[in-house]
Amino acid sequence: MFNKKIPLHFAILMTIAGIVISCLLSFNFRKNKYVEPVVDNSLSYCKPTVKRLNGYQYIHPLLFAESSPCESEKLLPLKNQVESIINSYKVSGVINSASVYLRQLN
Repeated sequence: MFNKKIPLHFAILMTIAGIVISCLLSFNFRKNKYVEPVVDNSLSYCKPTVKRLNGYQYIHPLLFAESSPCESEKLLPLKNQVESIINSYKVSGVINSASVYLRQLN
């Protein structure tokens, strides 16, 4: 199948290079650790929780950012409208309970 021969020193060099690269990659992945949540104080109305991956020298990749439960004052009219619709359906007997989840994304 493979009829071309390669020099022995080239095969040894490539094997050593492969071992070194795999050791470096496994060391880099092994030292990564999850870090504690960091609160970003840039938003005054809702402080998000930010989780980042630690273990790199120059970067800290973002795992996720989640805002703490809070209500925006800009959305209070919408909340009142939704509550009135739900209450009217409850009074009429169409529903027993309802749940609404709203998340405002940037």
